[in-house]
Amino acid sequence: MGLGLKHDKDQFDDFLDSLKQPRQVMDANAMDVPPVDELPMEKPDLDDLDDLGDELESPQEQKQRYSLSMIPAETLVNCVDIAFTQVNSMIAKQKMEGASRDEKESLIQAAANYMKEKDIDISPGSMLVVMVLVIYAPKVWQAVELRKANEENEKLKLQLEAQKKKIKALENKTDDDERE
Repeated sequence: MGLGLKHDKDQFDDFLDSLKQPRQVMDANAMDVPPVDELPMEKPDLDDLDDLGDELESPQEQKQRYSLSMIPAETLVNCVDIAFTQVNSMIAKQKMEGASRDEKESLIQAAANYMKEKDIDISPGSMLVVMVLVIYAPKVWQAVELRKANEENEKLKLQLEAQKKKIKALENKTDDDERE
């Protein structure tokens, strides 16, 4: 070894030594392997081929299934974006941004591919129900929060009016005391 370190020869050293050997050219004629066209071939069972025909789709059919999955995928991604944006806004108690156009487009493509691959078909009625829930459920929660805030504001206004009356009464009493 170049560094003066000694070690026992192991399998890795044997491997490295084998790489230093000159290349061996294999002659197909010298081997006992028949040419591919002479290999025995089994005849396919026609019943098996019929079953495969249902699973195989032409590129046009695949493209059509993909385009059909784009609408539900887009709806799904928009619903998820609205839902997460609303939840984030409620947590932060301020308006939050949703996913960017590029992020949504990537999600739509992934969702469409997944839906096509898994042969998922979402009915328009189901999409409508999901969209209504996703869009309006957070608004109901916001309305409840707004109502709580308005009730608290009303209580504070009543307390303020009561404090103003007390101050006015004390001012009047002080003015009466000074006149006497």
